[in-house]
Amino acid sequence: MIISNPTRNYLYFNRKNNQILYNLYDLINIDLIRTASLKAHEKNISHFFSRPDQYQEVFSGISLIPPRSRWNYDGNNFRCLNVNIVSSNYKSQISELLNISERLSSVIDNKKIAIELSGGLDTAIVIGIVKHLGFDPFLVGMRSSRYELRTESFIQAKYAESFKNVCLLNADDSLPFSNLKSSPLHQHPSSSSLYYMHALRIAEECERENVNTILSGMGFDALLCESVNKTETNAMPNNWYTWMLDDNWFRENIYSKYNMNYTSGAASQLIIKSIWALRKTQNEDLKKWWARNAFKEYLPTELVNYSYKADNSGGFLDGFLNSRNEISEIYNVAYEITKFKEFEKSELKALYANAHIVDENKDKLILSRVSFANWIFGLVRENIIS
Repeated sequence: MIISNPTRNYLYFNRKNNQILYNLYDLINIDLIRTASLKAHEKNISHFFSRPDQYQEVFSGISLIPPRSRWNYDGNNFRCLNVNIVSSNYKSQISELLNISERLSSVIDNKKIAIELSGGLDTAIVIGIVKHLGFDPFLVGMRSSRYELRTESFIQAKYAESFKNVCLLNADDSLPFSNLKSSPLHQHPSSSSLYYMHALRIAEECERENVNTILSGMGFDALLCESVNKTETNAMPNNWYTWMLDDNWFRENIYSKYNMNYTSGAASQLIIKSIWALRKTQNEDLKKWWARNAFKEYLPTELVNYSYKADNSGGFLDGFLNSRNEISEIYNVAYEITKFKEFEKSELKALYANAHIVDENKDKLILSRVSFANWIFGLVRENIIS
């Protein structure tokens, strides 16, 4: 059976009757919530996006189908049909990548573009190329006064000096876990919901500027870091697809409400193909030295000569600690609905007792449990369940 999702949103496939569902709200009820799998959601936290061949079903028999993807389902397993084989004769140069970007930019000639200004390499590449193509984008981002983010702040300040229209918001006003009780209603649990205030504040600023399209550096790690040295079949890596560059939650639940298109600056198969050809035969490049050199003409010199990686753990921890009362309320509602022991007061107390410990598994546990409880709270708040 071929399953195709031509839309920009996630669809849902009911394996029990082989039907595509465009939303889950008609299906969701209190009995379904009580049989939902928190353990499955905890496992899904390890994946940046949801694809049916890796997704652990939160609702038994319901799989997520990513935007603009095609799958073969044999009754038991899913196989992705978006296989990209590149001709062995295909060659690329930076000049060709720029030509591709210029051709693609024709669809946004009459639109106002914003670019997320993070202070990192990925968005800097997007900014540099967009500027090279003759656009004057609105740069918007979150500026932090944290010492560990001082380099990002320095880069942001350099852009603020050289671009006409730059807006840097206070990152402390939209920390993770902020204002969870007001987070948008969403159909399935997602850790992205815990970061929604970041996207909401950017969307509000872009609305004031009449922005139509927002570009980000999402997904660049896969394209610029992963090894591409296995080229026997000329197939691009398994996760180099446009729908795998971000998890789509912010576009679907925040930006679409403002009639804005939010997308990665690399979300074109032509661009991905060109990068594959440029990096073909390369090993893993975690510090992105190839990209720093290849795009040096379009980057601040600090990003060309030095590599660094932001540490966002401080903001994550502060957001979690600052939102304790609100998270406690959300947990209470989730426990009343599900009676899951994971939402008992003692369990939340244990998470806070260990909050300062540097441990990836602990952070994933916080992300999965709080986002699951937050999802249930939204369903109760909007009277989807009671």
